[in-house]
Formats: sequence, C-alpha cells, structure tokens
Amino acid sequence: MMHDDAFAGLVADWSEQIPYEARPETPAPRRREIPDPAGKLHMFLQDLRTRALPYGFGANDGFGLRLAPEDADVARLVTNALPGRAYPHSQLERAFRDYVETALWYLTFGEVFLKLVYYRPADRPDSRPVGFRIEFLDPERVQRRFGRYHYWTLKLHPGHDVAEWKRTPLPTEGLVVVSLPRRLRRMMDRAVKIVDATNQDLKVMSEFTMGRFAGEPAFDIGRYNRQIADVVLRETRAVGWGGRGLLTEGMLDPFKAWRNVQFARFDAKLRDVAVDGLQDAINRAGTLMGFDATLQLSGVLGEADLDQLEHDLSAGVRPMSELFAPQPSGG
Repeated sequence: MMHDDAFAGLVADWSEQIPYEARPETPAPRRREIPDPAGKLHMFLQDLRTRALPYGFGANDGFGLRLAPEDADVARLVTNALPGRAYPHSQLERAFRDYVETALWYLTFGEVFLKLVYYRPADRPDSRPVGFRIEFLDPERVQRRFGRYHYWTLKLHPGHDVAEWKRTPLPTEGLVVVSLPRRLRRMMDRAVKIVDATNQDLKVMSEFTMGRFAGEPAFDIGRYNRQIADVVLRETRAVGWGGRGLLTEGMLDPFKAWRNVQFARFDAKLRDVAVDGLQDAINRAGTLMGFDATLQLSGVLGEADLDQLEHDLSAGVRPMSELFAPQPSGG
C-alpha cells in the first residue's frame, strides 16, 4: 500500500524543490527544445504509449507484473520508488504503466535520464539509505561534456529572492541513461519526421479550398490525400503505423493486418528498452540498499507471439479480427 508519507521523516540526497515565487523568468540555459506534437504526430505518439501495455477492466490491469523473489517489503519499496506523472500509485502495475508511457514519450525524441534519489533518516544522514525514488530528468536540461553529464538546476542562495540556474554534475552511479539501439533510433527518427510532415495537409488543403488557390480545378483533395498516405506508408514500412485507418483507407485487410503486427512489434521493442532501463535503476538501488528485485512481466506481446501472428497471416489460418487486436499467448 502506498502512503503519501512514505518518505516522511527522511532526507533526500537530491531535491529540486524551489518556492514558486523564487523561480526565475529566464528558462534553463542551452535548453534543447522538444517539439510539441500535433495532428497525426500526436496520434502516433499516443498510440505508441497506450499500446505498449494492454488495458484491462476494473481491478484487472490487462497485464501481469511481479517481483522476484517475492517480498512484500521490497514490493512496497519499489512501488514507492517508481516515478509518477501526477500522483503516486498504490499498485505496482499502475506505477509501472505510468513509467512505461512516460519513458516512451522521451524515447521518441531522444534518451531517458533516470536519477536515483536516496532517502536516509534525518538524524542519521550518513547511514545506509532506507528508501529511494527514481526520477525522470528533463532531457532538455541535460548536457553532456567530455563524457560526463550535467543538469541545469535552480539554486536559491541565502539572502536572495530569486533562484538562478546552475549546472550540476550528475554522478554516474546515480544516473541511468536509456537509449534506443541504433537501428531503432533511425526507425523512430524517420517515422517522426515523415508523420510530422503530413501535418502540412491542413495548410495545403486550406490554401486550395479557401485560400489563394481556391477554385483551382487541377487540385483533387482525394488524390492528394492518397498520395500523402502512399508516401507515409512506404517510408514507415518498418514501423507499421497505419494512422488509425486514415493512411490505410481503401487497402485490403491483409495489408492492414500486416502493418498492425509490425507496429505491435516496434512498440514491444520500445517497451522492452524502457523496462530494461528501469531494471537497471532498480538493480543499482538494490546493490546499495541490500535487496534483490527482478521485474517479471506477463500478459504482453513478445517476439514469439508476433512471429506466430505474422506466420498465421501468411498462411491464412487466423481470423482477421485477431490480427487487428493481437493478444499474447494465452491471452
């Protein structure tokens, strides 16, 4: 059970808490801006995040997650440690989903930076940690120089009313950097670039229907959309995203099913990268604090499931309905 006061009476070795009124108006120096996705790119990112783990009904989360070896105290420790986007979770599965969906967002545009924060009794600051948190660092504020990572944080000096930005070194033992393998990185970057380019659709169609080119007889909206869809489908073949049917409209069901399986495969690989990064963070905390905890995920699509789905599609032995909503073995 998660309690709001899980870390009450403990002191963290890292904190970014600054009074709101002391925050400066200037942004962090050398900020690397992450684009604000819109249109089809927003849909693409949303599908990546929400399809990485299946959803269930009621108390059923749609997938299984346990820690090995089983230990209620360690399970509570890890649940309390997982980062939450808005509020802490009382269940390991829901905290885990929150982590995966956030990690996939960051992986879309670059790397995930996980900071291990340790908690100790206030009266024994030099003792062994009794709690920990895994925090997402803002990738826009992370810098790498000469092989070392630094983070722009706010520092409020005594006697000052406004905090200032300060570049703080990030100790390697307390930082987990999660990166996509080179091939996945190339696939992701290309997909984001191509899908984002399609957001020009509205501008082009507006110009030809209501703007300066309105009434031009040579412009065919339907033909234009089909050409755009053909380009996106060709350039994102390895990713498989079908634009929720917007890009595959008019295509045969086997083609749509094949792309659906490819997208599920791509998403599963991203999920596994994110989970491996989380496991690394838990392992590091366990080494320092003296516990073992291995994440064991079940009820999700794996490589074997996806290989079988693709084989069954080629052989024509599985209903299309199952290929459009693939389930893991035994699901």
